[in-house]
Amino acid sequence: MYNFRKRLFIAVAIISLASCGTDHNSDNTITDSDTTKLDSTASLNARNFFYSLPSPLAMAAVFKHSGLGYSDGLCNNSENVKKYSDKKTQALNLGVYCTDLAYNLVNSQTQNALKYLESIKKLSDQLEFASVFDANNYIERFKENISKNDSLAMIFSELKREVDIFTYDNGRQNVALLIFTGAWIESMYIATQSVKNKANKPVATTIADQKYVLFNLLDLLSSYEKDPGFKDVFLDLSLIKSSFEKLSAQAEDDQTKFELNLPAIKEITEKISTYRNKIISK
Repeated sequence: MYNFRKRLFIAVAIISLASCGTDHNSDNTITDSDTTKLDSTASLNARNFFYSLPSPLAMAAVFKHSGLGYSDGLCNNSENVKKYSDKKTQALNLGVYCTDLAYNLVNSQTQNALKYLESIKKLSDQLEFASVFDANNYIERFKENISKNDSLAMIFSELKREVDIFTYDNGRQNVALLIFTGAWIESMYIATQSVKNKANKPVATTIADQKYVLFNLLDLLSSYEKDPGFKDVFLDLSLIKSSFEKLSAQAEDDQTKFELNLPAIKEITEKISTYRNKIISK
């Protein structure tokens, strides 16, 4: 079992944001026609992969467990939600805001977390997930439990399950891919920026462990490589992958660990920052 996975089990409940297929007809548009279909084997692999993904909440807890403290101002401003007008950008930033919410939750910044939940609600409405929020009064329940971090984590986990059901039932896998991409990039951005100017070997090691998540994500995205709506996503993540490939792996006590390559970590930090800023600036 990978070192990263081991730490995941110590963390809070896993709540991966997952789903199943729609489509896209321009670089920033995803619609319900002109769909890129996956064959049955690819669909099964995609479903299994999504269920194994670390959630934003679990990833935030893993980084915190590794020694990552809270840094004010790292997250995407919740007010930026107003400028995301196309479906692709909305899906990517829904993932970004899920990570920002999780990061604030695990660091007991509950008032900030509420702001991010409200931004998530706005993007969910635009992506036609409104019924998920409305059916279970998530905003109201979040406010009622604002001082109870454990309860808030459970509410977030429940919301994930409802999103899973909704997206699978409505065949929106590509939206889920974009959501997870945004969530993963934001998690990596927060982690890399937090250690950019100060050494923290456990956090740097956890960053290196993310190599497996990225490689698996790109394997799944390769099914959409020629799709106009995913072409730039695939290319940007491939650029980041090239820096992760400079990290050498070695077996130790039945676990895979990476030799820390500080120049490679610096490259990863710069590329993550570039792509993250591209996502949130649209």
